[in-house]
Amino acid sequence: MRLKKLYYLFFLPGILAYQPALPQEQPSDSLVPLLSCLEHYYGTDGLLANGRLYDPANTRAARHPYFLADEWAEGAVYVKGKCFSSLNLKYNLETGQLILKQELQNGASANVALTKVLVDSFRIGTHFFVNQSLLAAPVERPPFIERIYSGEASLYRVQKKTFINTYSSRTPYGKFSDPETTFFLEGGGEFREAPNRQAFLDFFSPHQKSVKRQMKQQGIRLKKATASELARLMEYCDKLE
Repeated sequence: MRLKKLYYLFFLPGILAYQPALPQEQPSDSLVPLLSCLEHYYGTDGLLANGRLYDPANTRAARHPYFLADEWAEGAVYVKGKCFSSLNLKYNLETGQLILKQELQNGASANVALTKVLVDSFRIGTHFFVNQSLLAAPVERPPFIERIYSGEASLYRVQKKTFINTYSSRTPYGKFSDPETTFFLEGGGEFREAPNRQAFLDFFSPHQKSVKRQMKQQGIRLKKATASELARLMEYCDKLE
């Protein structure tokens, strides 16, 4: 049964009818390295033949398209309540692809773009992302959004990067943009975009003045705040009556 689930994760991206449940965040007792398991049963050629290897575009461009840094980060992937931890992950903010790096048994490494529709959620470092299809009012793009806080009101952050095909002596191969950031708030039966501070404050009506004062006291600027700063702000908002 476990093997069957892993096989679906890599080789059946077209099963759009799948409706995953929100996974538990505690890892299971059996943490199976995904690609090592697949290679054991199917061999490396199975991955190559099915076209799941990650092929990045514009690799010579200035900057990079990834979340936080162009480096592999420790993380975990959650599939139907199962946790596969201690993985090397990247998240491409331009394409919405979750990339997994795994050393195979033959000594080679494979960078694989995981099938979006079958990943419930994932963690990169301390940052937790959920499949947007699991939300009450899913957004169109990207496929995964960062959950900053979950409580009476929940806060999600969406970041996107684009490739800028403007060429110069400093950027002869183009460049990737800085991340564009917006937020979504969920609570009280609502799921609302908060692209700026005023929209954020309006969500907490009639407590806008209290929330605004708290943001000023803590020096919180919505789009420049860290995840921990935003989480503390949401804890404060949750206590308002």
